[in-house]
Amino acid sequence: MINRELDHIIKHRTLTFVYQPIVNVRTQTTLGYEVLVRGPVGSNLSDPIALFAEGKRLDRLIELDQLCFELAVINCPELSADQKLFINIYPQTLSQDLFQKVLVKAVLDKANLQSTHIVFEITHRNYISSFKDFDTMLLIEYRKNGYTIALDRIGSGFGDLESLFSLHYDYIKLDREFIFQINKDSKKLKMLEAIVNVSHSKGAIAMAVGIENEEELAAVLSTGIAVVQGFIIAIPAYLFPSIPAEFYKKAGKLLPEKLISHTNDKIQKPVLYDIVQKVQTVDPSHLVCEVEELFNSVDMTLRGIVVVDGDKPIGLVMKEKIYFTLGSTFGIALYRKRPIKDLMDQTALILDCNVDLATAADIAMSRDRYSIYDLIIVTKDAQFIGVVSIMNLVLSVINE
Repeated sequence: MINRELDHIIKHRTLTFVYQPIVNVRTQTTLGYEVLVRGPVGSNLSDPIALFAEGKRLDRLIELDQLCFELAVINCPELSADQKLFINIYPQTLSQDLFQKVLVKAVLDKANLQSTHIVFEITHRNYISSFKDFDTMLLIEYRKNGYTIALDRIGSGFGDLESLFSLHYDYIKLDREFIFQINKDSKKLKMLEAIVNVSHSKGAIAMAVGIENEEELAAVLSTGIAVVQGFIIAIPAYLFPSIPAEFYKKAGKLLPEKLISHTNDKIQKPVLYDIVQKVQTVDPSHLVCEVEELFNSVDMTLRGIVVVDGDKPIGLVMKEKIYFTLGSTFGIALYRKRPIKDLMDQTALILDCNVDLATAADIAMSRDRYSIYDLIIVTKDAQFIGVVSIMNLVLSVINE
């Protein structure tokens, strides 16, 4: 019976969707909406957990997941240019060539949306291969094409910690189980502060999900998180829910000084933005020989070049390292005519411009001895704005 129910759902596309807002308390704006799937009312598969469990049991998980993505995007109410649609998706689906190269773009074109509107929410519980393989082969490609990535349901185990340090992402979503009564748990609060610091070190934005009351909201805001989601704002609805003015009024009173300071652009502690410097950038298709020429003739003092795809930093090329590679046996023959993306460091340290200098120094100095003196890439809202050298950073900390 259930087998036929799933077949009927997929064949007749009888899924519905509700949306829950994700807001930035500091700026009092709606960042976007998480889309949540529902099966037909009265069906044994009305609950999404039962729906996807059945899809997995019948080996139709990817088919079901692709249908959810298509219908969620096509039926989405109108988004503004800077808002995002957060969509839960299985890594198995993301890894499908047809989905990645054809279906996603076709669906977005039909809905008149851009890749920058879409945030793929993934969770470590659903990985199909090693973290490293999944990252290098998949997430980087999606991010290069303008999509953003959220790690979902963070805060419940070692796998979460591994994913925080192993993957490239733009958002971290703290699980409701972690946020529940966090105002009464000092250990949770300290862990949350650590996760916020990790998100800064990755140039990502941390957000708290499932906030239900003012006490939880106040505790979350005290850690520096400004992006939140939960029943305290609005319950999921078929149309985009409006944000009650009363929520922003209450939340504004709970904002800690460090978030209010950023609202008024009065930064109390020196941050990376204060010492960031412009640097040469290239796109990933630049040849190694062209990058070498930049080092040799354009600016002899140039220590590093950032590889960007549009406004997003995707790698770093340090002068001494490219010279070392080209100077090795067969180095010139093997690499000079290859694109720089083949030689760039994809694991370069990327920090948000609002990370304070002391924290940035701690993170930078914890790098291995081969990269400890590499430039630090600095972003604002995940877009490249410049670099900071380790020497300049350390001197700035000393002179604080």
